[in-house]
Amino acid sequence: MSYAADATSRYKLQEFAKAIRGACRWNEPWFDIVKFMEIVMVQVFPEFNWEVVPNEELPGLEGLTLTKEHLIQLPERVYMDAVAGFGRARFSVAHEVAHYLLIDDNSVALCRSDVKLPAYRKPEWQANTLAAELLVPTDMTVGMGVDEIAWVFGVSFTAAKVHIKIKQEEGRP
Repeated sequence: MSYAADATSRYKLQEFAKAIRGACRWNEPWFDIVKFMEIVMVQVFPEFNWEVVPNEELPGLEGLTLTKEHLIQLPERVYMDAVAGFGRARFSVAHEVAHYLLIDDNSVALCRSDVKLPAYRKPEWQANTLAAELLVPTDMTVGMGVDEIAWVFGVSFTAAKVHIKIKQEEGRP
């Protein structure tokens, strides 16, 4: 059993991330995803809530988005690391926020199929892509290397490497 989401493209997700940053008037590279979740999301979506739970409540998970309950749950270690600015944890929070922003009851369905879904139909790919663009907007990284991206945008070296790889695949500077 897997999930299939409405199709979307990397370009549309990049534009969505730009619109979010623009609406927040967030022009600096470092996007404070924790502040965005704690303050902006609550203002924009009155039904939205988030909670920090003991690590053992979400064993092996970096976070959980319960769209029907309008809730994001984060293990305490992930939340504390995100507040401290650790890249992997910041990405985990951004990933859960992206799930919340992208998924509603009509956009995702359970499916059983022998057909392999393309990435643009997978909720995890979509959440990763939107999270990446929120934290590291492609148009702000022209000429930057992995170390500079990781430092300036507050992401892990792994995330910075993936960003560079995707830009190269797309033929972007």
